[in-house]
Amino acid sequence: MLDLHNHVLYGLDDGCRTLDESQALCERAHALGHVGFVATPHIRSGMFDNTVDRIRARRDEVAPVVQAAHLELWLGAEYYFDEHLLAAAKQKQLLTLGETSRYVLVEFPQAQLPLRYDGVLFELRALGYVPIIAHPERCRGIERDPEATWAALSRVALLQLDLGSLLGRYGEGARRTAQFLVKRGAYQVAAGDLHRPADADEILPKAKKELAKLLPKGHSVTALCLDNPRHIVSNHAPEDLAASS
Repeated sequence: MLDLHNHVLYGLDDGCRTLDESQALCERAHALGHVGFVATPHIRSGMFDNTVDRIRARRDEVAPVVQAAHLELWLGAEYYFDEHLLAAAKQKQLLTLGETSRYVLVEFPQAQLPLRYDGVLFELRALGYVPIIAHPERCRGIERDPEATWAALSRVALLQLDLGSLLGRYGEGARRTAQFLVKRGAYQVAAGDLHRPADADEILPKAKKELAKLLPKGHSVTALCLDNPRHIVSNHAPEDLAASS
């Protein structure tokens, strides 16, 4: 698994708190089959006021620990969907997944769908970015009508499954929505969203088995967890992603 969404870089957000925790998370993830992390610290004004320079500096500090665990380390960010997102995109200041790709990870508010979300995502595409929506199943606005929202989102964005959602880690509504979207082949990526070392053992083995049970014919765990993340950081075109619909 090349984990496209995680919080392995310590001290930047609600993820790992110390370098020792970053190291322990790397060791557990490697033991469970990870080949690498695409680190995605939160960027959210007023809560996680990270800058690209600060994230890169912490990446450089943590990189030896990741490499010692025999893992790759790529960089990205998890951008909160607010007025700052489009402004940064217009300035070509977004930290994309892998740093040189067109793909950017975007988090919706949990309580409801943002106003004009489809229009903003369309503008991001027009600016040359491809938004990937982080754990859409955890947005209650999507939970209320996942089929209609998926139809709208699929025209302007890719979707990333949070594996923990399949285990009920974020509530029954998120679990049901994740199951619905997995069965319809709606996701292009599945990721751990790991925050602590214990998350690796609690989420990865069971969730991957559950994912394999739910995926429709022609879709695979390997495509969502390894192949497509690899294509994304390498900046392949969206149509090159395996098992996407």
